[in-house]
Amino acid sequence: MRMTPLGAGQEVGRSCLLLEYKGKTIMLDCGLHPAYTGLTALPFLDEVDPSTIDVLLISQ
Repeated sequence: MRMTPLGAGQEVGRSCLLLEYKGKTIMLDCGLHPAYTGLTALPFLDEVDPSTIDVLLISQ
């Protein structure tokens, strides 16, 4: 299993985790940073090719 934090690794907000397991890619959450606006509020999604994500799970 490989886990890559795309946001909220060392801060509050912008939570997003990318899990790679048994050939599948799973994205967990995709939140915004409350202190920023626009593109800077997003997780670091430029690190990911969206076409490679098999499942996106959003928690409450």
